[in-house]
Amino acid sequence: QSVRRILEAKFRRRLFHREVEPLKSVLKKRNRNEVHAQVAQRIAREAVTLVRNRGEFLPLSSEDKRKMLVVAPRGAFAKAMAKRPNTKVIALPYSMSRRRRAKALRDVSEALRKADAWIIAASNRYHIAIGQKAAKAFPNKPFAFLSFASPYFLNYLPNASAYVCTYSYLKDAQKAAAAAVLGEYTMSGKLPVTIPGMYSYDHRIEQSRDL
Repeated sequence: QSVRRILEAKFRRRLFHREVEPLKSVLKKRNRNEVHAQVAQRIAREAVTLVRNRGEFLPLSSEDKRKMLVVAPRGAFAKAMAKRPNTKVIALPYSMSRRRRAKALRDVSEALRKADAWIIAASNRYHIAIGQKAAKAFPNKPFAFLSFASPYFLNYLPNASAYVCTYSYLKDAQKAAAAAVLGEYTMSGKLPVTIPGMYSYDHRIEQSRDL
């Protein structure tokens, strides 16, 4: 009865008769699309959360001469990180067969022998599995872990020196993550959840503003 009264009130006010412009036509309009893109980029940047940063692993400054390995899903993050000097990038497919995972792990292991430190970015269990095996094989190589999905992913790689959450694997989120890792802006996001036994709701690492 309550729902019926609400629907009847909406009907009387002709709320079901409004003409709503189709989303596709809205997005095709150039001026509106640019505004949407700017908002999406701002949201992506403000969401990036620095949860852990032992030894000031991040950001990677221009003076940082460490040989870095980046293992990440194919996309904007991997492409941006490939432009950094002294950095080797291994880009992973989003879906990986057992054979592909075995080859990727061999490639990662070979590259890690020459690297001083590394970064693993993950959006699913395939990427996490490679990160876990690599971290176990090279326990003395410091690494940063970026989650492009669940903030709870830290449970799978609890020994990461640094941990960053974007909550999304979409292009804007990956671009924002790369810019953050490279020190182009200060990460200001806060954890929207509690990671049990590790970090509480609203947690974040305060970064220096002089990046």
